[in-house]
Formats: sequence, C-alpha cells, structure tokens
Amino acid sequence: MLPCLHDYLQINLGAIEPSSQELLSRISSLSPTSMSWSNVCDYCTPRAFHNLARSCSGPKTVHVLHMMNWVKNVKGTTHIDYMLSNPQVSPKVIKPGSSLW
Repeated sequence: MLPCLHDYLQINLGAIEPSSQELLSRISSLSPTSMSWSNVCDYCTPRAFHNLARSCSGPKTVHVLHMMNWVKNVKGTTHIDYMLSNPQVSPKVIKPGSSLW
C-alpha cells in the first residue's frame, strides 16, 4: 500500500477570468502540480490563454488541455477541405456491405 501524502483534500470553487487577480494569485500560491483546462483554449486567443495559465501556475505546473476547434485552422483534416480545393472530386457513395477498396 502506498503511503498517504496528504491528510485532507481541499476543494475550491471559483470563476477564473483575466481580471480576477486575487483568485489567480491564490491558485498560484498553492503551487499546483497540474491543471486541467478542458477546452477553455477554444474560447480565447492563444495569448490570452497563455497569460491566464501563467498567472495561476506554480514553478512545476503541468497544464493539460483539449483543443476541439483545431480542425478549423489545419487544412486537410476533413474530407470537405479536399472537395473545396478540387470541385471535380465528389464524395464516393459507399453502399452497405461493399468494400472500401
């Protein structure tokens, strides 16, 4: 059995915004080892997100995030990109039970 590193679990709830410096400073003072952002980065500019993440980071904080909208900016990630770049190409209709090859 692994030894217990902490005797308690502390949960804090708050809305983080760039203007909430007191909350950001309080989070930073906890020296978080990791932060999970879900897809918050999809809703702000990269500069704004990085400033926000830096404001509440500790010296060894690892940030995890999920970008959902990246396919909008990376060409070739969807079949529609190919159809738009070459109107001569039409999608192949695949009948149930037929081979893709």
